[in-house]
Amino acid sequence: MVGFVVAVGLWAFRPWTSAVSLPAVDNKTPQATFRCGAPFGSASVDPSNGLARSSDLPHAPCTSRGARRVLAVLDVILGSALVVVLVTVGRPQPATEVDSNI
Repeated sequence: MVGFVVAVGLWAFRPWTSAVSLPAVDNKTPQATFRCGAPFGSASVDPSNGLARSSDLPHAPCTSRGARRVLAVLDVILGSALVVVLVTVGRPQPATEVDSNI
């Protein structure tokens, strides 16, 4: 479970790529690709191919950054809560003393 929380934390600081499909030309749909900044890093958007530098785009790339942030925060909160529950439930109970005055 701790590994999951760490993996989500690492994922939240890694950049990702986003592709925007352009209008079809000769029955082929070209794609402009972009390198997006990490959800908890810079908000940079860098073109990854020549097509991305020269085209008018039908929509903005890297628009899911906010959703990725929300997902990372929820995953870390839920994962941390589960770690606390597992540690609390898995803790051995102290032995009770038997009353010997009976």
